[in-house]
Amino acid sequence: MSNMETDAEYCDRQNLYDISSMVGEAFNKGVPDAGSDETESEKEHMADDSIRDFRPRGPSSSGDEEAGGAPLQKTPTRFFSPRLQGQRKTVFLKFAFTNVLLAVLCFTIFVLFWGALYNTEKYVHKVRLLAVIQESPIVALGNNSSLTAPSISSALPTFIGEVPCHWDIYNTSTFQTKFHVSSTEEINNKVIDLVYGEKYWFAINIKPDATETLFDSLVNDTAPAFNSTTFNQVVYESGRDPTNLKSTILPFAQEIEQYYEAYYAADYLPAFMNNITQMDNYSLTSNLTHITAAGRYTFEYYDHRPFTNRVVLAPTQIGVVYCLLLTFFQFLLYGPLHAEMAKVLRPANGILYRIAMSWCTFFFASLFFCTVSAIYQVDFTQAFGKGGFMVYWMSTWLFMLAAGGANENVVMLILTIGPQYIGFWILSFVIINIAPSFFPLALNSNFYRYGYMMPVHNIIDIYRVIFFDLTKNKMGRNYGILIAIIVLNTILLPFVCKYSGKKLKQQAMAAAQQQD
Repeated sequence: MSNMETDAEYCDRQNLYDISSMVGEAFNKGVPDAGSDETESEKEHMADDSIRDFRPRGPSSSGDEEAGGAPLQKTPTRFFSPRLQGQRKTVFLKFAFTNVLLAVLCFTIFVLFWGALYNTEKYVHKVRLLAVIQESPIVALGNNSSLTAPSISSALPTFIGEVPCHWDIYNTSTFQTKFHVSSTEEINNKVIDLVYGEKYWFAINIKPDATETLFDSLVNDTAPAFNSTTFNQVVYESGRDPTNLKSTILPFAQEIEQYYEAYYAADYLPAFMNNITQMDNYSLTSNLTHITAAGRYTFEYYDHRPFTNRVVLAPTQIGVVYCLLLTFFQFLLYGPLHAEMAKVLRPANGILYRIAMSWCTFFFASLFFCTVSAIYQVDFTQAFGKGGFMVYWMSTWLFMLAAGGANENVVMLILTIGPQYIGFWILSFVIINIAPSFFPLALNSNFYRYGYMMPVHNIIDIYRVIFFDLTKNKMGRNYGILIAIIVLNTILLPFVCKYSGKKLKQQAMAAAQQQD
């Protein structure tokens, strides 16, 4: 016995303390106890399958001793040892279950994000665009009613037909009747107002007198040079969607501009110049600057609410995801404290305590989050002046209350199944929120309209008003949805707490009975 090393000495020599602690639970099931009845031949066979199947140790109080002296102790063995058949089965089943669960996550949640970007061409017919043509198809030239020519804009409806979006096309009279305006200035302002009100993603406004100005510049040396951008304006707002509008929607206007430019240079301008020189006996100007200017035909792009500061992408895009994740951390940090307080508080007081803790924590956490934007000199005064930061802070607080309440309720339910599944909820909640929020819903299936009730979609709408001074028409709906989510989560909290507490108590009692 004196020559036999103790368990502590063996672990110290082999450096097995950490290993034994990790696998200790695995040996509690499916491995023979020290006092099991085994024949010497069985023991010899097991010794061949392990490093050291059994290590003798000093006498114990249990009194279970073999004829040779000390009781036997379970020690680590190789993975494919016959003695680990039960453990191997558990490992393989867990491996299969985990991979099935990961596959379900990928094929049900990840596909939402990929789907928001897939085959957007299929949905371009949902993109609402406006075209206003203020020039007549046939115009009189040089104040001579007998001298007429097709206007430059007469071909625009043909080019619009090449871009399969949802177009609303008006001439001067129909636009005046529809929107109750009269003068050219009122028409121009109304076009901008319609884009600002998010009735259309952009508008092409063809202003009057373009053809007559071109004619004067070609036959009159003293007339102003023709500038097509004066008469062709595309109105849009990059602040409405800083990352997607210029790359996915504005190219429709650029496509029409390319059609127009090719048609003007190859067909319209040569025919126009031929008519005024040969048929109408006019002489072209000798001013080469006028001739050169007349050969160019481009649009003016007017960004009514421009996106100019890249740092604003932080709070209006990925920063919202960070804010969402921040709401989850408070639950993890308060978990042990909530458990202790639940033992000393009445149920009703416990619920009020949890609500107060969450709301107060989010109040300060939202301030910290918003202060980061202030540190990097983000302009909060675009829409609300000096009160912009306060609007930003309170809006963020509402968002954290909405998202945090959902996290708290769902995580408590997940804990009744197993804490190892919490990560699945976090990832799923993020993707479900950002898939319909980071990309234009006009270029997605109607399925993604569920985003209108998601906290992230509504807070991004609010942030874009704060930072880009977009229309405030949707803010009532945005705040209403956030408040509705907060109210719903607050109402559900007592029921979720009661159910989760009852379920966890049953599980604890069942585990205690098994140990007994």
